[in-house]
Amino acid sequence: METNFSEKESLALINEMIAQARNNVRKGAGNSMIFWGVAIAVIALSNSLLLAFLKPEFENYSYSVWALCLPLVVIDFYVNWKNRHTQLVKTHIDTIIGAVWQGFLITYAIFLAFIFALYRADGWSGILFIFITPFVLLLCGLCTYATAKACRFKPFVFGAIVFWAGFACWSLMAVFNIGENEIIPFIILAVCMLLGFVVPGLLLNKKSDCDV
Repeated sequence: METNFSEKESLALINEMIAQARNNVRKGAGNSMIFWGVAIAVIALSNSLLLAFLKPEFENYSYSVWALCLPLVVIDFYVNWKNRHTQLVKTHIDTIIGAVWQGFLITYAIFLAFIFALYRADGWSGILFIFITPFVLLLCGLCTYATAKACRFKPFVFGAIVFWAGFACWSLMAVFNIGENEIIPFIILAVCMLLGFVVPGLLLNKKSDCDV
């Protein structure tokens, strides 16, 4: 038996389906954010430790740990590809969010490739590595905020604010030359990753456990 819907009823049904798609999250949806939050925090802290203990003439080599991000991208892609069947229905919202973070990875990979292409272990090229921190903070804030608006998950808004606050702290240090130690920006990055990625990721996983 066919059911005829009025225009108003059809719009209400569509809105209800969109709301349901936004609220229903696949199990383990926050794993990628947790993975990257922990990974970048560890790399940032490793960089800070190397800066603290390496001799001044070898300090520029400490930034080479960021090359680990390239194989991590491959690992994350493989895991997501392997688990692609766990999501029963893929909505336009999922496609948009996926495109946002794919754009993040592509942009970040190009940026790292540019930095390492110019790296010659001298004073000038070594300075380029200090821009990794603000670039990551800004990019993470943008993508996290876009994700928050797409899926209406408030902890992501908190994450975006954390990243932007981290960039503001880095900017103040750069403008006013607060502390010549390069270790502090990496500590800021590590804290932002744990609060901006890991915490919302854990909350998203908790939400997905309730939805499934």
